[in-house]
Parts: sequence; C-alpha cells; structure tokens
Amino acid sequence: MRVDRCDTPQQFLEATSEYRAAEPLRTNVMATVAAGVIADPRRYEECFWWLVRDTAGKVVGAAFRTTPHVLGLGPMPNGAATAIAEYVVNADAELPGLIGLPVLVGAFTDAFTASVGRGAPRFRIERRDVLYAVDRLIPPTVPGEAGVATEADLVLAEAWLADFATEIDGARPEPDEASRAALLGVLRDGRLHWWRDRGEIVSMAGHNVTVTARGVGVTRVGPVFTPRSKRRQGYAAGVTAAVTARLLDAGSRVMLFADESNATSNAVYRSLGYQPVDVLVLARAHAVSAA
Repeated sequence: MRVDRCDTPQQFLEATSEYRAAEPLRTNVMATVAAGVIADPRRYEECFWWLVRDTAGKVVGAAFRTTPHVLGLGPMPNGAATAIAEYVVNADAELPGLIGLPVLVGAFTDAFTASVGRGAPRFRIERRDVLYAVDRLIPPTVPGEAGVATEADLVLAEAWLADFATEIDGARPEPDEASRAALLGVLRDGRLHWWRDRGEIVSMAGHNVTVTARGVGVTRVGPVFTPRSKRRQGYAAGVTAAVTARLLDAGSRVMLFADESNATSNAVYRSLGYQPVDVLVLARAHAVSAA
C-alpha cells in the first residue's frame, strides 16, 4: 500500500469521491472538515490530508488532521491504518490523538508506537461515540416550536456553543475572530435552530453542510444543546426532530454522533428513530514518564 499526502482539501475531496461514496456515513466528518477549510482556509494552523492506495492505485483509506485537533481515520483495511501510522510518525510528530473505528485505532496506535520506539506516547481511549442514522423520523410531542437562528442571535449562540464544548471537552474555548466568523457563516446559512417554549429559547440544534459523493448526500446533525436548567422536558428531542425533518424533506441522508456514556442523549435519538450504525473511539496520546 502507498500513502500519499494531498496538498489541498480540494485535491483530497476529488481523490476520495469514489471512496466516500461507498462509505458516506463513516466519511462524512472528513468531507465536512475539508469543505470547511475550502470555505475558510484560515480556520486552522495546519491541515494534513492523507490517502492510502492499493497496488492498483485505488483509494482504500483516508485520514485527516487539522491542528490542534486529533487525527480522523476513515474506514480502511487494517494494513492501511498501519501504513498511515508509519507515515504520520515522520509527517506529523505532534499527533495529540486520533478517532476512528476501534480496530483501526488499535492498528494505528500499535504501528505508531512501534515506529517511534523508545519514548513513544501511550494512547488511551477516552470516549466512545455512537454513529446514528435515521431513515424514518418518529416526531415527538414536545411543548414549543422550532425557529431558525439569525445573525442577531450571535451572542447567545456563541455562549451556548462554548457551554457545549466545555461539557464535551472539559475546557471552555476562548472566542476568536476565526470561530466567530465561522459561526456567523452558520447563522447566515440557516444551519442553527432554536426551540422556543412560551417565547423563551430553551434548546438548540445545528447541522453541518450537506456533502455529496457520487450523488449520495449526507448531513450531520449537531451540536445539540440544552442548558441544565431546561433539561428533562423534551426540548432537545423537539429541536433535533425539527432539524432532522427539514433535512430529510430536502432529500438528504441524516446522521449524528452521541457519546456512548450519555444514556439520556442516546435514548432521545433512538426515540426519534435514529439507529446505531457503528461506534468510534477517541484515543489521546499521553507522554510516558521518564521515571
């Protein structure tokens, strides 16, 4: 197998078109990230786009990383994950971790550690995310109604997204010009929705851009967030269902991720008709103590 690095996200999307069409759900994140970088090249400090080709030159695997985030592994044979790991050791020495299917994360980390040798980091699985998809929505009965957020909602949207990130990652992100510009783009595109109950905004759900490969369009719902004081009243189900219905009506396949350890979120999504497709694991690199 041969590993190639693409110079641009455009090259990456073109080269992976057939590969992504065969696995539209499991490759959705890499496609939306590439599309985001095309729309705003200043969004990340550095980007890595990797392909794995078989002996006939066919793309059988792909991976990406946008610093400072972890590497994302697409579906591929175990040998392809090993090949990427051996390449990344020299191309991306500051690798903080990776996310992908469990068997591939294992193959990658084993090869990466072996290639580094003495002093190699230890990779620890810190989260398991369930990939869900829905074909037939089951609408919930929830008080309130959905509405599209606008640019006038920037301050509230920014605050709630920071709250969401803090709950997921444990650290509150500092707003900057790039993140604010990206959020304004989301608001202008109508990709963030509120749920209002008696006029009060009580929950939100967004969705990413729809990406298409060989005629297969997929849209990922998220983030979904409800402030703690408004939880357990069905609001997240209401706004998620509203966004899902809109996307299904537009002809897109719809998917989302949920932390496997969050029983409430998983129960909500299953109640709406979302079905589990796979589980991805997040493994972070930890330096080995000199002692």
